[in-house]
Amino acid sequence: MTDWMPGVERIESLAHGGAIEPRGVMSHMMQGWQPTMIRWAEERWTVTEKSAHLTIGTGGRIVQHVGIRTQAWHAERLDAGSPPVWRLLPPGANPNDFAVGIEHEGFSGDTWPLEQIGASIDVHRWLFEELGLLPSLDTVIGHFMTAPVSRAHDPGTGWPREEIIAALQARPVPTALEQADYETAALNAYFGVLSHGYSVTEDERWQYIEIRRPRP
Repeated sequence: MTDWMPGVERIESLAHGGAIEPRGVMSHMMQGWQPTMIRWAEERWTVTEKSAHLTIGTGGRIVQHVGIRTQAWHAERLDAGSPPVWRLLPPGANPNDFAVGIEHEGFSGDTWPLEQIGASIDVHRWLFEELGLLPSLDTVIGHFMTAPVSRAHDPGTGWPREEIIAALQARPVPTALEQADYETAALNAYFGVLSHGYSVTEDERWQYIEIRRPRP
């Protein structure tokens, strides 16, 4: 289990809170450029109290700024008189406590370049695997779902939501329960062959198991 995506740039921001309970992944449009948010992470967190867990450029550049189980400041505001439509958000709760935020370079209404779409799918796939989330309209979400008036166009018409969900569903994500079931089955198999006199040899991480029949 890790809070930082392997193989991507890591430019940490001090604009963050405490531990969160991620229930979904929220996409945003920056209404601007990725270098600006990187500069905020490096220099201006005391002036610009804004951050995202990850930013993705139009060319596919991925930069992580906050650990995924720590609160980033990307979606705190709720619209007075217009309740959120995200069903997994507890009433009156701060969305930052329940969503991992991804900021995408560009502007609402832009058509996303293929490189950016591919990078966003890669980030979503890692997040869903790491957090044990299942892909659905309740877990692949946009900012407009928590602020339907002030953020009505965030992430905008170019957001490839259906493509992201389809990519995640095409490669099933194991849940924590499924992983536990697998480990239980492996343990039962291990004791089962031992009980029949077979010898079992395994390496320390159980990546290799050798089973030999008992001698006559």
